Amino acid sequence: MSTLLPKWLAPDSQPRPAEAFRPTPELTGGWAGKLVTYKSEIPMTLRILESGDIHAQLRGQMKMLWNDVRWEDGTLSGTMPGDVGTRGRRTTSV
Repeated sequence: MSTLLPKWLAPDSQPRPAEAFRPTPELTGGWAGKLVTYKSEIPMTLRILESGDIHAQLRGQMKMLWNDVRWEDGTLSGTMPGDVGTRGRRTTSV
């Protein structure tokens, strides 16, 4: 790659471990809102546990555990399996 792209840098061979999400007391507890897609608005609930686990549910679907949870610049994000009524992957990033 460096022959084709002289400024290209090889990625680190060792992935950096992600820092575990640790919620503040203000974040723990139950939250309700909606996930908005180009097709619809889907009710969503979150239960943020002191351990950092997050249980989520999209309108009537099974409760799921969020993965790859991050808290960056005041925004909480993660991924979970679920159907948001659009075409494509069945994993939802929120």
